[in-house]
Amino acid sequence: MFSKWSLRILFSLLTFSLIIFIWWLIPQAKSIFFQIQGGQLLDEAIQSAPDFNNESLLCSLEPTRDRNSYELATKSIGLLKKAVSYNPNLAQAYLLLGRAHCLIGEFDEAVKFSSHYTYLKPDNPLGFIEAGFGYLAMEIGSSRDKVADMCQMDGEQNNKNNFRETAVVLFKESGIDGQQFSELASENYSKGDFQRAACYFQLADSFGSPKIKQGELVQKILMTLSGVQFPENNSTDLPGIKELSDHLLINPDELYWIQPLPAVGKPLDLVMSDNIQVGVMWWNGSAGLPIRVHEPGNFNLSFVAKHSSPPPIELEIELNLKSVEDFSLSKGDLSWQGLETEIYLSRGINLLSINFNNDGKENEIDRNAYIGWIQLDRK
Repeated sequence: MFSKWSLRILFSLLTFSLIIFIWWLIPQAKSIFFQIQGGQLLDEAIQSAPDFNNESLLCSLEPTRDRNSYELATKSIGLLKKAVSYNPNLAQAYLLLGRAHCLIGEFDEAVKFSSHYTYLKPDNPLGFIEAGFGYLAMEIGSSRDKVADMCQMDGEQNNKNNFRETAVVLFKESGIDGQQFSELASENYSKGDFQRAACYFQLADSFGSPKIKQGELVQKILMTLSGVQFPENNSTDLPGIKELSDHLLINPDELYWIQPLPAVGKPLDLVMSDNIQVGVMWWNGSAGLPIRVHEPGNFNLSFVAKHSSPPPIELEIELNLKSVEDFSLSKGDLSWQGLETEIYLSRGINLLSINFNNDGKENEIDRNAYIGWIQLDRK
């Protein structure tokens, strides 16, 4: 039999334990309550946004422009933050916070919360995927109006924040492969989002999916750069991608037309001039080739062109369909001249091209541009 004092002590211990349990339970219950409320509001925000659903990877899409959706997502963020304030280890709330911030375009916050989810749930690939797309969205958003940037770093400042490389690491952790990026790229291309499509084609290439044909990949990257759909019956087997580490010599027989249609994909015509084989541009347009750069950096670009007649010959170097530098050959004496400029090449596939800009006739003499070799050397 228990003595009266023993019973009192036992009762006190039970009461104290119950108080401790209730003290622990109340914040847990509150955190679950706010998570449920916040999750429900996020579901409503997603459902009210066009082109969104609960299966969407929200950071892989454009932020919502629907006012009601934006307001619901903002309210859900407030509730979910209350949830994690009561229970900092509530993993699902962090994942929902990442998705909500993706929905309204706050990608830096999305990455922060998705990354914390991976810390709490390292065996769940979803967190790595969500965070990866958040990093991609940050990079795409930094040059939203520059289709030709192709999800790449432009210049030294952006190179300090290599969002795409971080995303690739996260995607590899999740087990995602290149074929999935190829499908995402095609989907975004069909919607007219060439910037995002080019980014995903770049990622598909970096993963080296065996299901993606090299020529098909080059063609799709060219389409995303130019925003021009190639003819469906274009069966041209586009040349492969040139690899660049520190030095690359490009011969004229390796150049092919990038613009205009229907010449796209066809090799540059070759002629003999001064006993050497050179490329000739008979009309206005752009000829070049894609180059895969292994390490980004500044390169010296040099090439040779002919002072053909009638002068001047107006040429332009472009990188990813953006002008780098113009050149004018004005002598008209059929001599050759070496020309050079400096360019910054981002990691991944870059489209290098040379434009002929003033085709025409003068005194019944047709003006053509003649191109020799092109050379790239890391500075």
